[in-house]
Amino acid sequence: MMFQMLGQAAARPIPILGIVENMSGEVFGTGGGEQAARSMDIPFLGRVDLDPAVRAAGDAGLPVLLSDPQSASA
Repeated sequence: MMFQMLGQAAARPIPILGIVENMSGEVFGTGGGEQAARSMDIPFLGRVDLDPAVRAAGDAGLPVLLSDPQSASA
């Protein structure tokens, strides 16, 4: 939606390739990206789940890079 508004104000339209649902999963739920894509008639490209370890580390005030440097999320 932001890019649609910017595209209207810009000299050249900003092409929208699709929507990616970021941080989906246990905290924010899932499906909002797909619903938005349908309502705006834009392709839904996929979702990036929020890793529970990243959330827990953030809640503890310690980035996952430091709390678990060998993890995939780090």
